[in-house]
Amino acid sequence: MEARKKALIAEVYAAFEGVSREGGVSWSQAYVVDNYGDENSYAAAGQEDVDNQWEELVSDESWLADGIGGGFAFLDPIGFRYYLPAAMIRELNEHASSGIERYLNLPPRGAKGRDSHLKQRALLNERQGRCTAAFVRFAIDREKNSDNPEGELLRILEFAWENYWCEFADDSE
Repeated sequence: MEARKKALIAEVYAAFEGVSREGGVSWSQAYVVDNYGDENSYAAAGQEDVDNQWEELVSDESWLADGIGGGFAFLDPIGFRYYLPAAMIRELNEHASSGIERYLNLPPRGAKGRDSHLKQRALLNERQGRCTAAFVRFAIDREKNSDNPEGELLRILEFAWENYWCEFADDSE
């Protein structure tokens, strides 16, 4: 699993290289959106996020990628694509719940809210989709080998895989 994890981290860096959040919702702005903030609060929040590349967030201890309030649910497609790789790498390195595994889940086909989730993922190119699918597959396998292989997170990940990410898997998965 360790070699697979290292290869996946390298692929995340490669697949998302050069991704910018320019013109998109920043992490702090997502909190303002969640709290129905006004335009002034939104603009001020955008100034709080001084990172210029998502790679900076991987080791930034002040970035809380837990998604509690704001977070992934309130990002636009630009922001989602920007913050996703940093959250995946942190999760792979720390195996600490960043919430990203849960947020990669989508409502079932035909369910309310699915379209907004799909729209948020619209900017992921084929390689980024495959990379994210590989992350979901890795997380499933890691959970199956954990102390609680029948836990809630495993069920969520398996549903996310079957409900969406399997479509991006390459033949080796």
